[in-house]
Amino acid sequence: MSTWSTQAQSRGSNSATDRTVVDYLSPNLRNALVDEYANEKQPSDGEVYRKICQYQHEHNARFQKRWWSRLSENKAKRLRQLTSSKDNVDLCAAFDALLAIPGLWNGMSLGFLNKEIIHYLKHIETFWGTLVNFDCVQMAKIDLQTVDTLQLRAPKASKVDETTVEGLILSGEVFPEFSRLERTAIWERLQHSQACEGVIPSLFTFFQDISYLIVCADAVKRLVVLHKKHPTIQSAFVHSFRPDRANEGCLIQTSETNSRRQQGSSEDQREIGYRQVWMYAMRNYPEMAKDVQSLKVKAKPTRAKADERIVYDMAALARDLGFRSKQIEAILKQSPDRQIARAALLKARKPDRYHYDKEVFESLVNQISQCFSHAAPNQGQPAAGLITGRVVKLKDRCGIPPEQIQQLDRPHLFVD
Repeated sequence: MSTWSTQAQSRGSNSATDRTVVDYLSPNLRNALVDEYANEKQPSDGEVYRKICQYQHEHNARFQKRWWSRLSENKAKRLRQLTSSKDNVDLCAAFDALLAIPGLWNGMSLGFLNKEIIHYLKHIETFWGTLVNFDCVQMAKIDLQTVDTLQLRAPKASKVDETTVEGLILSGEVFPEFSRLERTAIWERLQHSQACEGVIPSLFTFFQDISYLIVCADAVKRLVVLHKKHPTIQSAFVHSFRPDRANEGCLIQTSETNSRRQQGSSEDQREIGYRQVWMYAMRNYPEMAKDVQSLKVKAKPTRAKADERIVYDMAALARDLGFRSKQIEAILKQSPDRQIARAALLKARKPDRYHYDKEVFESLVNQISQCFSHAAPNQGQPAAGLITGRVVKLKDRCGIPPEQIQQLDRPHLFVD
């Protein structure tokens, strides 16, 4: 209790009109005192974002500036890019929809953001909103400790997590501001709502998973060029789509070596094709390094140089799916089979002692390359070893997956 409140109580309160000193403070000064207390420790990016939004809504420029000043120059620049660009209107709206749930904001990070990740933000809003039936008053009572404790649990996929989460909710260890009856209702919705499948999401999981998308994006960006007219990967792919009129329907990859076709419009072909390029990157990004990387436990790109065959196959898949670009054409001209054939001919007869006629040399390269096409794909892919022992740690349920998990996921990262 503050000194002012204690002194007021010692004087006694004989009238309904009695006030403490705090009661006579202006709203601005009251806000300043609250902010100063809150800022005794460095606020999270999420807290700063929420405060700036709050004071924008209240048309309070002075306090907006106070909170802007708590950001580093780099983070302030990122936030200005997020909030000022007309291209980010949908993204800002997706973030602002989460302002009603204060417990989520500890996990925000002012880093890599673009409008292609709005679906994840919508998922966070839907998950937590569903638990309280989208009641605004109850959403405001979801606190940081509740979100931090529950995030990354998967109660509908793990019996261990189911027991843990049930105990946390019904005991009041999480959702402490809710009554026993309300917590029981929350547990029922969590168990039975389709919107609550999978890992419990938060802004922390969101920003961790972005790091996974970044390494995949680095691979996909090999196929297109981003510029002012097409600033995102998606817009660049939309622009480069040229459907093959000779082949109707959508090409669906069922394994690394097999595919099928199904009916679909040109728009379906483009959308499903775009997703399949991303899924290829998710399966193979460790072999498509952007730069030299150090060896990590996580399944990060570990090659000093990308596997040319993996990159070539991605470009070939993109072409088969209907995408055309100068980057795709350039990659396809550098056929790994032809490079291997050329290297074999030169190694077999040292250039300082022998030479090939130019036309004959290219003909020989073609002949050797064609030999590789006789290799038949294996019918069954080698099974990845199952993980035994301890349950996957919570921290490994988001972000770049551990190498063993990535290997287990690969056979399942197909549309079909």
